[in-house]
Amino acid sequence: MYVRIVAVLSCTFVLLSSGCKSEAGLEQSQVVPTDFTAISTPTEPLLPDEYRTYSDETGIFSISYPSSWQSYTESLDPEMLSTRELVDSIESGELLEREGLILYLDSPSPNDYCQIWVGPLSDKLASVEEVADTHLASIQKDATKYRQLLYESLLVNRRESVILEYEVEFEVEAIVVQLHSLALVTKYHNTIWIASCAVFAEYASFTAQEAEFHTVLRSLKISR
Repeated sequence: MYVRIVAVLSCTFVLLSSGCKSEAGLEQSQVVPTDFTAISTPTEPLLPDEYRTYSDETGIFSISYPSSWQSYTESLDPEMLSTRELVDSIESGELLEREGLILYLDSPSPNDYCQIWVGPLSDKLASVEEVADTHLASIQKDATKYRQLLYESLLVNRRESVILEYEVEFEVEAIVVQLHSLALVTKYHNTIWIASCAVFAEYASFTAQEAEFHTVLRSLKISR
């Protein structure tokens, strides 16, 4: 499952590769984001008993997920971002030299997964909503089809965040990939964080996994 996901990752994050075919005529819902000033309480999920929690060795983040899932870090794939790179960037104040996955969560099903991507935060992106908008714009740029279903500003574990839901289709090396994704976008010091869960829409139902995806993403905690 992990190998299959890696083949299409370049089309799912803020900075997309140029290898994805683009076409016009994309469908996008117009959604007005919520003002954070109207939000008074954080959103924290009640975790089911069968969930386990992954915490990285530096203590910078944690996330909970079903115990039947497996977690992978740079020990599986050297191309993944290491938490040491991340901590060095935050402590020094210098931007990350690269962006990438810092954690991949493998579901027992071959048709769904979750992951956390981290990248450098540009000075031009002042708000988390601007980060989310940039993420969506890059996805739409390289998608052959796109439909936005949710754009919600909220506090997740006391951190300003945006929850996104969208359907997207893109082409990678002549292979058409259809994803129905739920993503949590946030920022921490000089870094962007995008935690996302998705199903391969041609093989699985998003509705069946939706509650689980929300629980996983809203369990993300970033602090150090």
